[in-house]
Amino acid sequence: MEEGQISRWVLNEGDSYNAGDTLAEVDTDKATMEMTALTGGTLLKILKAAGDTAALGETIAVIGNKGEDISALLNEI
Repeated sequence: MEEGQISRWVLNEGDSYNAGDTLAEVDTDKATMEMTALTGGTLLKILKAAGDTAALGETIAVIGNKGEDISALLNEI
């Protein structure tokens, strides 16, 4: 797989989640895959909306702690 299309976000910006929760569903050329969280946190910013395509390894969202300042990170992306 070299790229995938975000079919839908299960969570909205600002939603908290636990390890193992599904964050989004991604369509590949062969299947729809669930993108699950490795650790708990908060979905702070969605960078690729449903319907957008992203390359493997491309940043599609920013996760972290509720209230965390991510402005410097967003400037880098």
